[in-house]
Amino acid sequence: MKRWKKSGVEEELKLSTFNNEPKEIYSRFSTAMIPFDQIFLSSGLSPNRRTTFDTEKIYSRLKETRQRAGEKRGNAGRKCIYYCFNSADGRTAPASDVKLSDAEKISVNLKEKERIRISMYSLFSIMVKKMTTPPDQRDSFFVDDIDVILATDIPELFADMVETVGVEGYFELIEIPPSDKSIPNWQYIGRWLNLNVLEKYDRVLYVDSDTIWHDDPQLLFDKYNVAEVYGREEIGFPMDTNTGVYGKDGRYLLDMVDAGIVSEWTSPQHGTISPKYCMGVMLFNNRFHNYVYSRIEYLKSCIQKCIDGEQFYPLPNLRIVDEYAMWCLLGQITDVSYDYFSPQDVSMPYGEKKHADYYNPVLLHYTTSKEKEAVENIPELEELKKYMNNEDLTIETI
Repeated sequence: MKRWKKSGVEEELKLSTFNNEPKEIYSRFSTAMIPFDQIFLSSGLSPNRRTTFDTEKIYSRLKETRQRAGEKRGNAGRKCIYYCFNSADGRTAPASDVKLSDAEKISVNLKEKERIRISMYSLFSIMVKKMTTPPDQRDSFFVDDIDVILATDIPELFADMVETVGVEGYFELIEIPPSDKSIPNWQYIGRWLNLNVLEKYDRVLYVDSDTIWHDDPQLLFDKYNVAEVYGREEIGFPMDTNTGVYGKDGRYLLDMVDAGIVSEWTSPQHGTISPKYCMGVMLFNNRFHNYVYSRIEYLKSCIQKCIDGEQFYPLPNLRIVDEYAMWCLLGQITDVSYDYFSPQDVSMPYGEKKHADYYNPVLLHYTTSKEKEAVENIPELEELKKYMNNEDLTIETI
């Protein structure tokens, strides 16, 4: 079993190059589509010769295959869902001197608490429903061994949640040291600075506060169990399904991010051009989070050097300098595999086209940039409306 050591302007797509009107093109396309239930006819098979398949058995075999793959990779151990919150203070933007008053800090803290409460309660409601399913109606692969961790330097803010969850011991509230405000972007990397509290776990699924659960988290642990790291690509980067970098130099600009990652390789070291993950939902398998924690000094140094202009930084602003530093960190390693969550399972941001017709992700990372729209359309986020006037004070998590 493998163990890691500690050590722009958007432009609308134009269809004017086509000879036909878009509506006519779509009409012709729709007419050409073959209904699924007519596939046998189109293939020349008689409907009377259809074979009856045991789809339940076939699906069960897929689950068994995924389970074996995870066990083979050493991913059958303890797992947790990890939330982290650091008390609002100091700078509200990267490399900024903007300060919060005491009243503003309280407002930001309360809004963040409400986000976390909504996210965790959506998770608990699913897990309670799962646990109360009669044994004879449970899936044969039923498991209920996911811990939920909330690490924070102000545990008293969440004391009432511990009392009102309704199930004793449903989540563990862990007190962490106050953030070191001298660390650049401390409010963005606190989630990684405190990974040491999760040392005993084999698998860690980190989720931001601006998330909401719609299905069993075990689905993610079951399906994404081979690579060391899974996440969604940051918005605008090549594997993102929402948008991209515009203009004739778009590909070059994106390539320069990869060039920046390569520039951090120490000769004659070779590394990996890591995915440009958004850090809002990240799954670490095979105890890889312990490796990340072992490189935390590099992460802090990388951020500081980018801010000070001592390291190549190809992005137009410092808003996601902490993500860039993590991409560089992940790029230092060769014998590791990275992969993506599918938009079907982890949707980002709110309003992703993948779910326009039928909304069924396991987890939605609605992102703070889409929060106002999400609040207007998702009943569970109703309580966030009272904080909308303080939008400019929000510590943004993407």
